[in-house]
Amino acid sequence: MPVITVPINKGFSPDWNTRLGSPDLVNMFVGQSGELYPTPGMSLLVSIDNIRKIHFTPFKSTSYIVVTSSNVLRVDLSGDVSLISTIINSGLQVQIAENLQNQIAISDGRNGYVYDQNTSVFTKLDPVNNNFAITSPISVISLNSYIIFLGSDGIWQVSLPNQAVQYDPEGEQKIDSSLTSAKCLSSVDNNLFIFGLTGIERWIPTLNTNVYLFPFQKDTNYKKDFGAISSACVANGINKIYFLSSRFIPMSLDSNGMLELPDQQNAIGISKIISQYQEKELCHGSFYSFRGNYFFHITFQKEGISLVYNQNSNKLTKSDDLIISSAQNHEVVAKQSNVYNLSLETDYKKRTLITERLVLYKEQANSRNLLNGIEVKMVQGYSQKIEPQLLEISLSLDSDSWLNVIRIPFGLTGERNHLAILKCNVSFPYELTLKIEYHGNYNFTIEKLTLTVN
Repeated sequence: MPVITVPINKGFSPDWNTRLGSPDLVNMFVGQSGELYPTPGMSLLVSIDNIRKIHFTPFKSTSYIVVTSSNVLRVDLSGDVSLISTIINSGLQVQIAENLQNQIAISDGRNGYVYDQNTSVFTKLDPVNNNFAITSPISVISLNSYIIFLGSDGIWQVSLPNQAVQYDPEGEQKIDSSLTSAKCLSSVDNNLFIFGLTGIERWIPTLNTNVYLFPFQKDTNYKKDFGAISSACVANGINKIYFLSSRFIPMSLDSNGMLELPDQQNAIGISKIISQYQEKELCHGSFYSFRGNYFFHITFQKEGISLVYNQNSNKLTKSDDLIISSAQNHEVVAKQSNVYNLSLETDYKKRTLITERLVLYKEQANSRNLLNGIEVKMVQGYSQKIEPQLLEISLSLDSDSWLNVIRIPFGLTGERNHLAILKCNVSFPYELTLKIEYHGNYNFTIEKLTLTVN
């Protein structure tokens, strides 16, 4: 009997025609070696409603700055909350940056704010007192010793060095018309990138600058023909910038160029899926780490779904964790309500693996194939509750409809490498697709999936 090893490391990889069978992975992620792990659990740090953005600050004992619809808050590592200031609700997306003097700059689509953590002074920026020429600031970053704001009209302005509340009146620039409309600022390798809807500009630091000279010079040889879909979808990773492009494809940008995620082969199918989402322009992108894995997380709140890219394994998966912001490079994330620490204690979820479409004979078959067994190799055997832990397995013979669901028990406590085996006799002429589901909070790893076929 031939034994077929089924690839389980495809993640979410939609084809343009999904009826040809698209691998899918929900609420699990592909590890660097190809095994499947449950997504991190979320341990509540603090309950806060209407969160729009969070930011980790190393100031003094370290804490988190949280911007809600009407407040700017400080949350310490124990979850205690203090009010920094009230703000007017703009209803738009928020960005936060911090300079070397621990001044926190905030853009909320209507106003620019600066909170000086050394003096505890909260400032709403204006043209008279701060030389602030930006109307409707939609993005802000910190680069070298400067704070830079971008307005919805494409005007961007640089602060004085190490001074986030004073802006150079000569330091105004406007994006090129080829970008169509302004979306976001970001930086990598000390270069400034300005994302528009249909293009990206790059500005590089100039040599021998001082407060009287504009500190950046445009790279006129740098040209990209498409940009970011929203101001909130751009997130800085490890020496990379991640974003959802205006072609509805997750992408990364670094000093070597731009890449489609997870690869160019899957870009068309992913673009088709995302293009059908409602309010896709309001998606949120965030970057966080968890036990050595690095994730770029794109949340579409209207659809109740997130796409999650694992930088380690270069695989894309799906999740129902609607993360809208994160403390970059820390295991702290925020949903629209509540801030969470990521945890090894998994949450109760439905976790799903759908394999790629297995075509065993591509010509006219002389006889039908017979599936005799399914074997799922897992690392398990942890302490269990009284209720048995069960895998649910079903088959599709046309990549569209599913046969009956069969439940297989996990290994009991201590049976770490117990195999989940389903003996069966299923006849199929051409193709086969497997779906494996689990409902619960059990921490297990899927290492291998094999079929026995006659």
